[in-house]
Amino acid sequence: MVFNCIFISLYLIVSDDFMGMQDSTIPNAVQQDVSQQAAGAVNAKKSSSSSGKPPRPTGVTILAILQILGGLIYIVLGTVEGALIGSGAVIFIAVGAFALITGLALFAGRNWARILVLIGGVLDLLGIPNFFIGTIIGIIILYYFTRPQIKAYFAA
Repeated sequence: MVFNCIFISLYLIVSDDFMGMQDSTIPNAVQQDVSQQAAGAVNAKKSSSSSGKPPRPTGVTILAILQILGGLIYIVLGTVEGALIGSGAVIFIAVGAFALITGLALFAGRNWARILVLIGGVLDLLGIPNFFIGTIIGIIILYYFTRPQIKAYFAA
């Protein structure tokens, strides 16, 4: 599952960075026409919504879902462990609740959730809780959540 998260994160970084780039094989007139149609659709969508917030990036949505699922798994594990063994359940439930709240705040576009994720990325770089995989995930998280379009989503 960790490797799937890494590959999904890498895909999101590449797709978010390169989606806006123009393809040199498409004639400029076609690119301009498609851009104008897309801009018209975006403007129509923005005018119908009351908030001026940009649309949620796909990467934020997927990472928020993964965060929420991870939080729910920790809560269930803590509950099961508390019922069977009785020790350490509080830690699992607390970590799960923290992850769940952070995931929901990512969905809502709260900047404090982005900051918490960045802090988690720094902890991953330091090797907490694991070294190799944590370092890769930390780099991806720090890179992705400091992209201008991601910061713009959370700033609005």
